[in-house]
Amino acid sequence: MEIEFRGTQPMRLGVNLRRLTGAAWILGLTVLLATALGAAAKVEADQARPGFGSPANPSRPSPTRTPTLSPTETDRPTNTPSPTSTPTEIPSPTVTQTPVPTFTATPGSHRIYLPAVFRPSIVNGSFENGFVGWQIGSILTPPATLLPVLSTTYASQGAQSALLGDTNYQADCVGKEPVGAVYVSQAVGVPSGSSTTLSFDYRIFTQDDLASGDSFDVYVNQIVDDSAHHLFTDGNTNPASTGCQNPPTDIFGGWKTGTVSLSQFAGQTITLFFAEQNRLDGFDVTYIYLDNIGIGSSSSSAVSSW
Repeated sequence: MEIEFRGTQPMRLGVNLRRLTGAAWILGLTVLLATALGAAAKVEADQARPGFGSPANPSRPSPTRTPTLSPTETDRPTNTPSPTSTPTEIPSPTVTQTPVPTFTATPGSHRIYLPAVFRPSIVNGSFENGFVGWQIGSILTPPATLLPVLSTTYASQGAQSALLGDTNYQADCVGKEPVGAVYVSQAVGVPSGSSTTLSFDYRIFTQDDLASGDSFDVYVNQIVDDSAHHLFTDGNTNPASTGCQNPPTDIFGGWKTGTVSLSQFAGQTITLFFAEQNRLDGFDVTYIYLDNIGIGSSSSSAVSSW
C-alpha cells in the first residue's frame, strides 16, 4: 500500500501489508495511518505559510512595495471681493420758467413784417472770380471785338470790377468809337411770393451826356429800349462837361448804387443785362465800372381781424 502527499516537497509512504499477518498487520496499518496524518498536518501548515507555492530563493529579497503618495492639494487663493463703487447722485438743475407775457388782441387788421431774406441768386456778383457765372458780349456797328474786361483800377467791393467800354479811345474827335452796346449778362431765378430787389454799384466816365445817347443801362431778357425790357438807365446830365475835346469825366466823383424791383418777375427765371451804351455817334467816349451786384428779397404777411 502506498500513500502520496503533495506539498512543498512530494512525499510517498508505502507499506507492504501483504507480508504482515495478524497483529503485525494491524500494527503496520496503524503506523501507516499515523504517519499519513502527520504528513497531512505538515502539508496544511506549509499551505498556510506565506509564499506557499512559490519557489524559494533566499538570495533574492522580496521587493519592497513603495506606497504611492497622493498629491497634496494646495490651498486655492481666496478671492477678495472688489470694493463696490457707490455712484454720486448729481442733483438735477432746477428749471425756472419765465412767464410768457399775455397780449390782448385789439380787433382790426394787423400787418406783420418779417425780416428780409437774401438769396444768393447772383453768382460772382463782385467779379472776384473773373467772369465765372457771367456771359460777356457786344452789339456794335461797325462790328468790333470790343468786350468787357476785368479791372483792378476801381472796385467797390473786393479787388476788381468789370469794365464796360474801352479807356483806350482818345478824345481825337474823329468818330472812331463803335456805336452800340458792350454788356455782361446772367440768368437768375426770382423767388415767388416775395418783394425782390436787384442792386448794383457803378461808376461812369464819359465825354457825352444822356441827351446824346451815352449811358449805363440794365435790361431784362433782351437789349431793347422799350418798357418791357429796359429796367434802368443813368448817365451824365451836365452838358457843360461834355465834348470830345475834354477827357472823360468821372461824373459822380465815385461809386453810385442803383436798385431795380424785380417783383413783376416773381417765380420766373430771367436774364439780366448790364450794358454801356453809345447810341448816336462815335465821337465821344464812355466807359463804366460795374461791381457788387446782388438780389435781395423780403416777405410780409397781413393778418386779418382777430
